[in-house]
Amino acid sequence: MIDLRNLEEQAASVRTNLEKRFKTDAMWRVDEILQNYREWKLLKKQLDTLRHERNTLSQQINEAKKKNQKTDDLLKKSKKIPEQISTAEEKCNLLWGAIEEAAHQLPNELHESVPFGKTEESNMVVRVSGKPPKLSFEPKSHVDLLTSLDI
Repeated sequence: MIDLRNLEEQAASVRTNLEKRFKTDAMWRVDEILQNYREWKLLKKQLDTLRHERNTLSQQINEAKKKNQKTDDLLKKSKKIPEQISTAEEKCNLLWGAIEEAAHQLPNELHESVPFGKTEESNMVVRVSGKPPKLSFEPKSHVDLLTSLDI
């Protein structure tokens, strides 16, 4: 998966990479990921703020009880926070799931040294490892093999 901070900082290079791979139909994913990532960061910040508020209220309630002061107002505030936290966590998890799903659809970045052809067929072959085997029979596809073996 592509590093989201890197994607946020260098979205143009990711788009260029998609063009080099002839995957221009996936350009919208970059914008979708960036938008969801920004929303996720804001939601995460709100979630952290709510957790901090919950912890602060707990300390205030504890101190008020030690001093035999009224805690009704503090308790009312503190009872609303867990519901807000769970709602925010659900939204956060949904957004993160959408981000991961879209990010897994993006290919890895090509190295700068990779030559660029105008079409996939015109890409230059840099090296070939080994020699292709010469078979005395016509090779079968995976599907044909599975059907012939009843698998």
